[in-house]
Amino acid sequence: MCMYPAPSVGTVQYFCIHVFRILPMYFQAVVVLIAAMVFGPVAVSRAADAPRWQAGYRTINTKGDTGAQPLRIAVWYPTAQRERPFRTGPFAMRVAASATMSEGDFAVIALSHGAFGRPINHRDLAIALAHAGYIVIAPQHDPKADAAGFGDVRQREGRPGELMLALRAVRSHPAFASHFDARRVGAIGYSAGGYAVLAAMRARSDWSDAAGHCLLHFISDRNFCFGGSGGQDRHHGAAGVVMVETHDRVPAQPPALLQIRAAVLLAPVAAVFSADGLTSVRQPVRIYSAEHDQKLNSRFHGDWLYATLKAQGTPVELVTTHAGHYVFMSPFPDAIRTSVGDAARDPPGLDRMAFQQRLARETIAFFGRTLRR
Repeated sequence: MCMYPAPSVGTVQYFCIHVFRILPMYFQAVVVLIAAMVFGPVAVSRAADAPRWQAGYRTINTKGDTGAQPLRIAVWYPTAQRERPFRTGPFAMRVAASATMSEGDFAVIALSHGAFGRPINHRDLAIALAHAGYIVIAPQHDPKADAAGFGDVRQREGRPGELMLALRAVRSHPAFASHFDARRVGAIGYSAGGYAVLAAMRARSDWSDAAGHCLLHFISDRNFCFGGSGGQDRHHGAAGVVMVETHDRVPAQPPALLQIRAAVLLAPVAAVFSADGLTSVRQPVRIYSAEHDQKLNSRFHGDWLYATLKAQGTPVELVTTHAGHYVFMSPFPDAIRTSVGDAARDPPGLDRMAFQQRLARETIAFFGRTLRR
C-alpha cells in the first residue's frame, strides 16, 4: 500500500510515485497543473514576503566643520551577508554587523530621532527599509541640545545640521560612496526629529510665533511649551521638548548639498513654524498623527502641519493613529521596560510590534512612489 506524506509547498510528494508513473501522460499533466494552481500561490506568497536583501549595520563617527564633538551615526543598509543576533546595550536585533554592501545604487533615508532618543529606538523601521533596498542614516543628536530646548541655537540649528552632516559623511565614506544615490534622498523625523527634517527641507522656524503659541496654549500644549521630559524620557524616550521663550527669528538653514525629495513625519513638532515659513516645502510629505499623544497636542503640530501644507498645494498625506506618542518607537526590551516608564507602555489592545510592521510597509510604499529613479 502506498503512503501519502503531508503535502509540502513546491513538491508533489503527496502523490504515490508508483501510481503517478503509470498514469497516462496527459493525465499526469493535468495533475501537475492542478497541484501548481493549489500550492503555487502559497509558494509565491512566501517568496514575496522574504526580503530581497539582508540588513547590514555599522556605526561611523565624523566631525563637523567646527571641530566639535564627533557625531556618531548608525547606518542600516542592504547586504547579501547573513543576519545574526546582535546586541548594543540592552537592545537586540538581527543584522549583518559591518557587512559589505550589496552591489548597486540605493536610495537613502535620513532618520532623525526624538528629543533624548537614540537611533536604536527605530531599529525595526530601519531594518525593514534596509530589507527593501534603502540606506538608512541616523545620527545620534546631541542630548545637551535637547536639554537646552527649542529656543536654544544648539537645538534649532544643531539638529538639522547634524542630519545633513550625517548624510554628507556617509556619502563620502568608502563603504557607501559608490552605492549612495544622491538623486533619491528621503527623510523620516520623529517628534523633535520632525522639526529637524522640515528645517533640513528649508522650512524656516519662527521662534517668536512659537513663544506666542505657548502664551496662548500653555495649558493645552503644556508638555511642548514647558517640557514633559522627566528622567525616564531623558534616558530612553524620544519626546518631551523644552520650550525656551525667545524672540529670535533665525532660520535653520543647513547647507543644501543634498536635497530631501520626500519625508515621513511621525508625531512631528511643528508649532515652531509659521505658515509663511513652510512655503519652501513642496516635496511629498506623509504625516502620522497620534490621537492619544501624551507629549504634543496634535491639533497644533501634526494636524496643523497637514492643513497648512495642503492649503499651499504641497502633496501631503495624513494618517491618524489611535495610539500615543511613543508607538513610533520600537518596543523596549523587557529588562528596561520598568525604568523606561511611559515610553514603553501602550493603550490596552495595541500591539506595538504589529504597528511597527504596518508603519514599515506604508513607509516603504510611500518612498517607493516618491523616490523613483
